[in-house]
Amino acid sequence: MIKYAKTVGSEVIDIHDGLSPVPTEFAWLCQLVWGQTLALELSKKLKINPDSVRGDEFPYDKARENLIL
Repeated sequence: MIKYAKTVGSEVIDIHDGLSPVPTEFAWLCQLVWGQTLALELSKKLKINPDSVRGDEFPYDKARENLIL
């Protein structure tokens, strides 16, 4: 997801201070989930489908190639 965010030009903010025994990737995932939850709630209020937004634009299409499950 970090690669996806960077590919589409999103700012990636990492608040992991390295002092926690939690791996950096998990701490970043927690931040991402919070941000996605906020985005989803805003989408509901604005009555838009977040899955259809920008799906046809090149950076987002290219970024999907970086997603690895």
